[in-house]
Amino acid sequence: FVRESREARGQVDACGEVFRSVEALGRHAYLITRKVADLLVAQTLPMYNHGDKMFQKVYCDNRLKAYQPREPIFYQDRISFESELTERWKPSRAFQPTPEDDGIRDCDRPEMLRRQQLQRQKPAPAMPRGKCTDAVLFLNVDGVLNSVATPLTSSSTGRPEPKMLARLAQLLQDTCCLLTLTTPWRLDERYCGRFVSAIERCGVPWARTAISATPDGTGCSVDIAEQRLMEIGAWLDANAWVQAWAIADSMDLLSVDASIAQHFIHMDCRHGLQDTNLASIREAL
Repeated sequence: FVRESREARGQVDACGEVFRSVEALGRHAYLITRKVADLLVAQTLPMYNHGDKMFQKVYCDNRLKAYQPREPIFYQDRISFESELTERWKPSRAFQPTPEDDGIRDCDRPEMLRRQQLQRQKPAPAMPRGKCTDAVLFLNVDGVLNSVATPLTSSSTGRPEPKMLARLAQLLQDTCCLLTLTTPWRLDERYCGRFVSAIERCGVPWARTAISATPDGTGCSVDIAEQRLMEIGAWLDANAWVQAWAIADSMDLLSVDASIAQHFIHMDCRHGLQDTNLASIREAL
């Protein structure tokens, strides 16, 4: 198991060797009944999210009970078997870190320190010289980098579709504009890390130094379109150096504020970012 809460899990035997899991994360070693195996296959294929998270949802939705020993019997070996799914290597943790214990095993710590040292020595890729960097694109994700049923529909993972992500990468390469995320997914730190890595893999090596996010205006007692414009306005107020900007969104923000007409590119949420939209964004920038 991974990232279990020592404090929240419950002891179920008198000897303190078996516990009821509250997280039930980790699939590198587990035992299940045939009935549960059939259930997992039926409810997790095709996969749309991390396998751990999908299994956890099945456990919760079906009120299944998950148990674990006091300490793991099997540990993940992320050194010998490194995942190709992410560029951000992290050591395996059986338990969630606390102020007293970061949860990292002694055998993993040297590798973690080595990678941290390499990362500090690695120079950050820079934008091509001579390119303008005073232009900003405010970008939503759902309905822009993927297709959804309605402008207010949230996808299950916020994962960009390859063709739309490639179009965005080409736009960034051509204009070297900065990218400011307006999507609700920007509030998820893990999501932002994966998003940046995806952009870098599409041929924009400086993406990590050229992506930011609007502030969180949740709780302002306005509808979602007004809130998004307020967040964009707050970001612009804090960054007076911006000379040109554009908004790519599937919500009809123009109906809220007509003054953004020359900056706003309205996306069809069913099709997302298309080549015709790129031309409009370039013109606005």
